[in-house]
Amino acid sequence: MLFLLPPSETKEVGGSPLSISQVALTFGGLNPARDAVYDALKALCERPEEAAKVLKLGKKQLDQIAINLEVQDAPTMPAINRYTGTLYDAIHGRGLKGTPTEHNQITKEMFERAKDTVLIQSALFGLIPATNLIPNYRFSAGTKIPGFDLKKHWAEAHHIIWKRLEGQQIIDLRSKAYAELAPIPEHFDHLSVEVFD
Repeated sequence: MLFLLPPSETKEVGGSPLSISQVALTFGGLNPARDAVYDALKALCERPEEAAKVLKLGKKQLDQIAINLEVQDAPTMPAINRYTGTLYDAIHGRGLKGTPTEHNQITKEMFERAKDTVLIQSALFGLIPATNLIPNYRFSAGTKIPGFDLKKHWAEAHHIIWKRLEGQQIIDLRSKAYAELAPIPEHFDHLSVEVFD
């Protein structure tokens, strides 16, 4: 059984000295699509004023543009540790600030189980196992880079990945925007969860 998760806008900083160019992301068939997405994001971030508008960055978030330009050389950490926020805090069993569980992390056994059962849908990297090493970045499924159709790009690129995942039961916990980046083929055995405000 596979669980598909969305990423998170908020992320941990830092990581190991290994850069994304030194590690191999799973589903190497997506690498040309990953490169195209990053090239489009990098070209956008080389125009800081436009990037701030497109990425919807406030004055205190402008450092995110530089973070995007450094993706290829930045430190990496497992995706399940990189992403933070409500969902990932719950996965790690983190509690409120000031409590003994504030900095909880998943156990080694849970990490190993996640390697084979949890995929995260990144707008920058496509579907990746939760344990793949990724850098910090700022880019979401709703970002509209002028002249680049992110939804169409990823939907087409993921066809080869779904062939590899055929026969598995899938629980889709992605938000609508992320699910649209890699729609699950209709003939797959899958369930999805829809969240209403």
